[in-house]
Amino acid sequence: MSRSTHTWLLTLILIAAAALRFWRIDSIPPGFHFDESFEGLEAWRILTDPGYRPIFLGGNFGVAPLNAYANALMFGLFQALGGEAGPTAMRVTAACFGVAGVATIYGLAAEMRRHEPSLPEVFPLLAAASLALMRWHVHFSRMGIEPILVPLLWAGSAWFLLRGWRTGGWLSFLTAGVLLAAAMYAY
Repeated sequence: MSRSTHTWLLTLILIAAAALRFWRIDSIPPGFHFDESFEGLEAWRILTDPGYRPIFLGGNFGVAPLNAYANALMFGLFQALGGEAGPTAMRVTAACFGVAGVATIYGLAAEMRRHEPSLPEVFPLLAAASLALMRWHVHFSRMGIEPILVPLLWAGSAWFLLRGWRTGGWLSFLTAGVLLAAAMYAY
């Protein structure tokens, strides 16, 4: 397969992943889940209360705070662009994490192929397409809660660990460690 065909297919997969995650994000799924409400209120407090910087969210039976911080950033971005903080902003955060997860799983699969050349050339594309279309992943990419962070952080950490192993680059190992540590604050 030519490099341009490979790039074109990856672009198509990422467009499909984005379409499945962003299409009618303001209305599908309908309603607002209790967990989304809790994290939205926490994100709002993080955004508006400079003294509130939790390392763990004690309510809702305990929740890791990374998603709430990401939602707070998205709330601020929405407001800066004339929108409003709320359910749509939270679901856009999740959709962004979902598309990033698809791209990251592609990177991990490509790195795995560098370590094991007997893997087929299309392996990274198949890995990305599988995640892009996976029902679980699409579902949680459309809800403003934290499970969508798991594949993104896991794949990113594994990708940079393998990259560091291959290249010996300390920055790759450092990135793998940071992503692994962030995973403890994700879910």
